[in-house]
Amino acid sequence: MLAYLAHRFQEIHERIPCAHQLAEAEIIASTILHPQTPPGPVVELGAYKGGMSAKLALACLIAKREFYVCDTFSGLPRAEDHLDIRGKRKIYEPGQYAGSIAEVRAAIESVGGIAQLLVGDFKATLPHLTIQPAVVFMDVDLISSALCALDVLWPRMVPNGIWYTHEAGVLTFVQEVSAAMPGLVLWGAGYGMGPHAANLAYWVKPARVTTFPSHG
Repeated sequence: MLAYLAHRFQEIHERIPCAHQLAEAEIIASTILHPQTPPGPVVELGAYKGGMSAKLALACLIAKREFYVCDTFSGLPRAEDHLDIRGKRKIYEPGQYAGSIAEVRAAIESVGGIAQLLVGDFKATLPHLTIQPAVVFMDVDLISSALCALDVLWPRMVPNGIWYTHEAGVLTFVQEVSAAMPGLVLWGAGYGMGPHAANLAYWVKPARVTTFPSHG
């Protein structure tokens, strides 16, 4: 099955502009399909052109999991200025990484996938997403967006669920977001999950009840 997905993922990666490494999608798909991953839906936060959306939709189709994609579908809503682990400045501009809802929907449908697409700023949409996710992939770039997503969805996440972030190598992001998750390890922070998954890091939801401090 993983060999089949690797082949399909390569085809998607070549066809749709992607802001992630191919191996990162394969790692998340392996989690979605792993028998020890708890049951529950998958949520993608930040979709760009739908390359990762198509890959995760395919994995969810095989695993028989519901799939939700949340984005403004008009690019980043705000500007933020960051430093990466090498001290290089990263500037995010409003409208960057824009992908339309039509593009993302077409990407998902091209692999026979099914997803619910939530359009808008996270503060407006996520409070209405009353599911209990088992796997989350967050590629939002902005600390403000990440804190909002964690504030709303982390308390609802099932025990032993996996929350991936695609900002492992962004020092300022990791520092601020990790500080807001006291007592939890962000595995892969700084250098990712290997040279072919350099931006991927994750938290594991503890089996005990864990809340996330509200940031308003």
